[in-house]
Amino acid sequence: MNQYCTPVYISTSPIVKDISTYGTPTHANIPLDEISDEFYKFLEKFNLTLLLAELFYNPPRKISRIHVDALGGDYSKINFVYGGEKSLMCWYSANPSIVKDQIDYTMINTRSVDYAPDEVTLLHRQTIHSPSIVQVGIPHNIINAAKPRWCLSLVPIDINTKKRITFQQTIEIFKDLVPPAGLEPAKF
Repeated sequence: MNQYCTPVYISTSPIVKDISTYGTPTHANIPLDEISDEFYKFLEKFNLTLLLAELFYNPPRKISRIHVDALGGDYSKINFVYGGEKSLMCWYSANPSIVKDQIDYTMINTRSVDYAPDEVTLLHRQTIHSPSIVQVGIPHNIINAAKPRWCLSLVPIDINTKKRITFQQTIEIFKDLVPPAGLEPAKF
């Protein structure tokens, strides 16, 4: 298992609408009341709830901006990907001389820090199985292939503290739903 992304077996659908009803905005906030009751019940079994649900759309052959979520650190999301076969998610380290002190705001008014391609070094890239637990507190982006790609990206938080959880905490919480190394989620 790598430290950037791991598939997770979740059979409960997270949304009540068909993904196509959201259209093709590059980045959209999904109201939390459009998350299915079944998915909330699933999360509650693990003492989790959601802080944010957002939808990203990438048209064919698009490379998204390199960024960290919030101000960076160690944050996880649960991503459900629709379409975008053969697209890659990439993770980077900031080059040693790069110090970022500018906070950017996304189209839905969430914070991020953006990087230029020459400010980072590639650490890892892989095709994302859906759903997957992904690390979003370090620089990352998507390289989309020939088909449109939607990604419903969910921010889990501890139900009691209301704090975001780290990548490793998320893996530990869902350990019984993470397939053994080398086994595809569909075979799990």
